[in-house]
Amino acid sequence: MKYAFILIVILSLTGGKDLQGKWKLVENESFLNILTSEAYHSGTDEQIMQMAEIFQFVLDSTFYTFEMDSVFFADAGPGNLVKHKKGKWLIKNDTLFIFESGKFLTHRYLIHSLKEEELKLNLVLSDKVVSKSILTFRKVK
Repeated sequence: MKYAFILIVILSLTGGKDLQGKWKLVENESFLNILTSEAYHSGTDEQIMQMAEIFQFVLDSTFYTFEMDSVFFADAGPGNLVKHKKGKWLIKNDTLFIFESGKFLTHRYLIHSLKEEELKLNLVLSDKVVSKSILTFRKVK
């Protein structure tokens, strides 16, 4: 039993080896869906420009840095606010868990694909609902 536990710990540490490093959000499919929607284009020029600027700000300001078992991340949102957060992370099967420090909040993502330079995730909204929109990250060198 003791050896099985050690093996599980080793596999969990090496299973996320490719994830380690700094990742930048470069595409959010939900943004693209909104930007190509009829409702978006029926807005005023000011509303259209404002929404596009918010989406670009979020893309420019969202980063995740994965280290051994720690994660440091910056989430950006409306009002040009950037929140710097930290926590712990692990991968179990095909799911990335991020345990945000100081909160009882766990962020879950289904790993769509993980390559050396690209990470694609789907946000897990609940136990039965996974977002259809893919978040695409590129590794920052």
